[in-house]
Amino acid sequence: MISPATIFFSSLVFLISLFFTRVIVSAFLTTLIFFFLAILLEIGWNWRRSPAALFFARLGVYILVTALMSLSFYSLIVLLLEFQITENWMWTPGIPRFFNFLALFFLVAAGSLVNWHHHLKDPVFRLFLLIFVISSAFIYREYRQAKLDREYLPKIYQISRNWGIQGCLVEIRGVNFSPVWCPGEVRLNDQKMNIRSWGEELIIAEQGVPSYFGPVRLFVKRKDGIISNSLPYEIGDPADLIKKKNKT
Repeated sequence: MISPATIFFSSLVFLISLFFTRVIVSAFLTTLIFFFLAILLEIGWNWRRSPAALFFARLGVYILVTALMSLSFYSLIVLLLEFQITENWMWTPGIPRFFNFLALFFLVAAGSLVNWHHHLKDPVFRLFLLIFVISSAFIYREYRQAKLDREYLPKIYQISRNWGIQGCLVEIRGVNFSPVWCPGEVRLNDQKMNIRSWGEELIIAEQGVPSYFGPVRLFVKRKDGIISNSLPYEIGDPADLIKKKNKT
């Protein structure tokens, strides 16, 4: 017979899963998995004096703690590092999936070497494990939301040159610049560049006649008004180049 505690905690798991995932199907599947495991635990408790049941219970606890710690470290280290590289530092559009798989495999392998049964006897460790897992779940939720918010924003990852004079062409590589039939603008602060070619991931812009010289910020402004990240650029003075040429 199913105990009332199992039904209560299954409902609690459903509400918590719905809070974190915000998807009712995912929350429902998580609840089903928890409910199935709870039934197995009840059966195991009824047969707790059986050596086979004790072995599988220990094995289940070992796998569960290893999985929880691995996923928690993955959320706290790998996902945060990926977010910094792709969204804040703008080094690359995405990390190869092989790297994520390798990092997760390493964490699982490292976790499998720990004697969790020994540590779980310590109440301080059990409290640490609970706080650690909950904290990583909150961080993953915020990471996922921030990733979704920035997924379709225009991003510049590379420009072919960081200075130029009138007539210089600059190749701008990135993502989400908008389709070729809906070009936007490339600006050097408040100065527009002349668009020679426009694509979702590549823009070729020509530097026009500047109204002033010096360091500026280069950025893309889509037709819908959304602005990309900016990169440093310097508008050169042709007179300075002529002076340098005459000196040589």
